[in-house]
Amino acid sequence: PRFNVTFFTLSTKVFYIEHDRSDAVVDTGIALTQGTTTRMGDYNGDLYLTNTTDGIRQIHIMRLNDSAPNSGDTSFTIDQDGGGRLNAFGHTSGTMRIRGTNEGYSAVTVGGVVTHSTSLSRTYADNDIAIVITNISSGLPFGSKLTFWKERMIVIGVDSHASADVAGSTAFMSKFASSRVSENIIAFGITGGATEEMVGKSGRLKNIVSTRDYLYYFKEDETYY
Repeated sequence: PRFNVTFFTLSTKVFYIEHDRSDAVVDTGIALTQGTTTRMGDYNGDLYLTNTTDGIRQIHIMRLNDSAPNSGDTSFTIDQDGGGRLNAFGHTSGTMRIRGTNEGYSAVTVGGVVTHSTSLSRTYADNDIAIVITNISSGLPFGSKLTFWKERMIVIGVDSHASADVAGSTAFMSKFASSRVSENIIAFGITGGATEEMVGKSGRLKNIVSTRDYLYYFKEDETYY
């Protein structure tokens, strides 16, 4: 992520370390299925988690940009970048989590002004990390790994999708995102530039690595780019 935080999974939970706040460990509140292997990738300030059982979770990561976010305040401010991303994805109401505490919000402007559903339950500090978590798995491929390349999300290791079995060599690619339509990064299907591509003739995709110029697919006995 673009901020000084480290995300990690432990058993069924997801945590992050807030390095600029004395390496405080914060519980995101996400509950994953026991025994699953979850992988992550970040794009444009957001973190995405995937596994073949729970699907994809999106975590918007932002900072408070408020000199005095005090208990009882009915509104507070986050970075403009965070406000813009929440609006782009239509997440303008819900729950914002700060220091492991859920704070409900009913509106957010592109400039970053957040209207609390009631009022802040505790006092925070300027530049505290705030996150908004969304389960976006409905309709999206449940993959074992994802990456980002050329402004697309690419998901591999999908066993079934839309109630149909999927060949293990299939890579799912989102639409192309841009500064005007960043939400395209989670738009899958077979229209508008999104596609599903079989890599090679046989064998299961085991890994995928993106570089600036090339995307490398690793299969059980072959490599493609």
